[in-house]
Amino acid sequence: MSTVDAELDAIDGWLPGLRSIKRMAFLAVALLASFGPAASADLGATVPLEAAIDASVESNAVGPLAPICSDADFLRRVSIDLVGAIPSVDRVRTFLADPSPDKRARLIDELLAAPAHARHFALLLDGMLLERKTPAADMTAAWREFLMTALAADRPLDQVCGDCLAADGADPATRPAAAFFFAREAEPVQMTRSIGRIFFGRDLQCAQCHDHPNNADIHQADYYGLNAFVARTSLFRAEGDPKPFLGEKADGEVEYTSVFTKEGQKGVRPRVPFGVTLALEPLPEVGDDYTTAPAKNVRGVPVHSRRKALARMLADSVEFRRTMANRLWATMNGRGLVHPLDGLDPDNAPTNPDLLALLTDSLRANGFHLRPLLRGIALSRTYQRSVEPPALSAEALAGVPSLIEQLTALPPQPEGAIAPLEVAAKEAEARFAAILAADSQVLGEMPPLLEARNKARGVADTAAAAKKAAEEELAKKVAQADSLAAAAAKAGEAAALLADDKVLAGAAAIVAARSAEFAATVEAARGVVAAKTGEHDAAQASLVAARQACEAVTAKRPAADAIAAADQAAIAARSGRQEAGFAVARTDLRLGLARDLLRHSDLAATDPAAAAALHASIVDRWTALGQMARLRPLSPEQLAFSLLTASGSMQQFHAAAEAKVEKEPPEVLKNAAPEAAPAIRVVQVELQTVQQVAGYLATVAGLYSDPLATDFQTSVNQALWIGNAPDVAGTLRPGGENLAARLLALADDGAVADEAFLTVFARHPGAEEKADVAAALAGRADDRAVAIAELLWAMLASNEFRFNH
Repeated sequence: MSTVDAELDAIDGWLPGLRSIKRMAFLAVALLASFGPAASADLGATVPLEAAIDASVESNAVGPLAPICSDADFLRRVSIDLVGAIPSVDRVRTFLADPSPDKRARLIDELLAAPAHARHFALLLDGMLLERKTPAADMTAAWREFLMTALAADRPLDQVCGDCLAADGADPATRPAAAFFFAREAEPVQMTRSIGRIFFGRDLQCAQCHDHPNNADIHQADYYGLNAFVARTSLFRAEGDPKPFLGEKADGEVEYTSVFTKEGQKGVRPRVPFGVTLALEPLPEVGDDYTTAPAKNVRGVPVHSRRKALARMLADSVEFRRTMANRLWATMNGRGLVHPLDGLDPDNAPTNPDLLALLTDSLRANGFHLRPLLRGIALSRTYQRSVEPPALSAEALAGVPSLIEQLTALPPQPEGAIAPLEVAAKEAEARFAAILAADSQVLGEMPPLLEARNKARGVADTAAAAKKAAEEELAKKVAQADSLAAAAAKAGEAAALLADDKVLAGAAAIVAARSAEFAATVEAARGVVAAKTGEHDAAQASLVAARQACEAVTAKRPAADAIAAADQAAIAARSGRQEAGFAVARTDLRLGLARDLLRHSDLAATDPAAAAALHASIVDRWTALGQMARLRPLSPEQLAFSLLTASGSMQQFHAAAEAKVEKEPPEVLKNAAPEAAPAIRVVQVELQTVQQVAGYLATVAGLYSDPLATDFQTSVNQALWIGNAPDVAGTLRPGGENLAARLLALADDGAVADEAFLTVFARHPGAEEKADVAAALAGRADDRAVAIAELLWAMLASNEFRFNH
């Protein structure tokens, strides 16, 4: 019997008919596979990832592919993408002179192993997770160390993200990860939106008060399903302690009402966006619900944490895996297969659904380690293509008419084939809703029973405490009585031996009397114990009866396997409808592009302006399909580190960081085991390097990061900074072994051009460029240092330097 059959058998008793609906979804998806020549996502399991990427991209290509970029462009591009800065001039010379056919692969491996790779991706994760929010002052360094240590060790991405959701700040080892919540004050609305956008690729904010007005697939229930994971969490600060922590309640349900329809739901169950519902949660008795009960200056720590449950559910969420794969593709290529990154929904199809599925599966197959995925992308021809669009020659377009025939020969109005999937999805979701409703109906009987059980538990706990106290009192009385009895016996023996000693006889009589009195108190204590035991037994019997009453009702709940199977069936049906929609959108995209390629040829002769506009649109779609590389501006961090590397300042900062760590080693390095010390030292040097340039990074980030920008645009402030700021001008004056000093030491203008271009642009200058440099330096013997500074400024302010190409 198949796994699917077993799952369906488990719920036949609850939801007859689900088997046929699930199979309808599977069959419909199989039929939709004929919509286009997609490369199978399974290809990555049998061939190297880079080959699977290229097979997927090239099988979906429309028109010509851009050629592979030059060695110089590749070196610069992959260095910026993997270590966050342009390559050193020594690496440029070595790489360009190397004739080996495998030098690109070796370079990728060297960059992935470099300390700067961990630094760069730690800063990327910082921007992604905190969205340029600043953690508390005492956590900034610790947060960076948490990320950089994780990246240096190639820690799985789901674990890093999981720590950000689960950490409450109490454990020093994981406290830095709580900055994810602290930076947003743990405010549930902020947290819901941020978690949805960052981890699940969905901006659910517009569904807070009603179903999404522009997206029929995002409902108010989706927003509150995610909100239920964090609604119990709040920021906690004890009196006299400014440090924040996270507290969490063990109870508290969310509910909603649409401002439009006035319909809503109470007791919304936690649900991963478009994924699994946390349908079955423990119903603990009072006293078993907290490891630390909340009180004044005491934060609550529940036994069952919804927030930690969400952290554990990340790896199994296809939406999380898809979102992370899409973000990594965007990191390497300038734009996600789904754009924008938080716009992942059925109405915003990936440009290549099969490629996204391939990357998603590869991320999971590699245990959420980043380097295998980054390596596969960087090795692919797709990543290594030129930013120059291929020519629209007759030869290049020769296959386009046949492609149009192939695409138009597909079943007419393929959207109609989605109808069975739409029906299957809605019915599967309705059946899951029905089983949850049945479960909720049972749970509706529970409140008075739980109240009775909790009351009985309270009485039983009180009775148990009273019985224990009585037993302890009895034991004390027995010990006292035994001691007195022994003393009375000894005194009697002494009095008998000294029969004439009246004082001793009187004392013996007193002790004997006290012994008799204490014997009487022992009997009284035994009576109390017997009474308390009776009360305890009666309370325990009441508690057992209350528990049995609860168990009798909970036994009527649908089986956990049945709920899980219905949930998975609904997810599968919804996914089938989504994937079918993606297939249709891919066909439409390819057909529209093919037709525009032919239309461009006609327009070029009759309307050049219209042809130019259409060509820009074609280029944009080619880059989206991976047929050519995207020209993209450097991120603020990439620009900052590249400016410092080009000028020679970066080497100085890094040397200063090494000296600082050597002279004043941090505690983590002092206490490290000998075998662990080298790796820790590397991380600490990179952290200190970031600290050395923190002010510079903050300045560049403030100028060049615009969260509202969708297209590249230079601002006035950016132009003023690059043209006048001491941060820039100071690096252009000769000093030490910086670039300006090296150029000033060269008497030959051709050598100046070579050194400048190799350092700043990672390429050799052309003949005209050498002539331009010579002209710029001609007649400037008296102020050659100024002329060199002007030359370097022009290069650093150029489009060639500002963009990743």
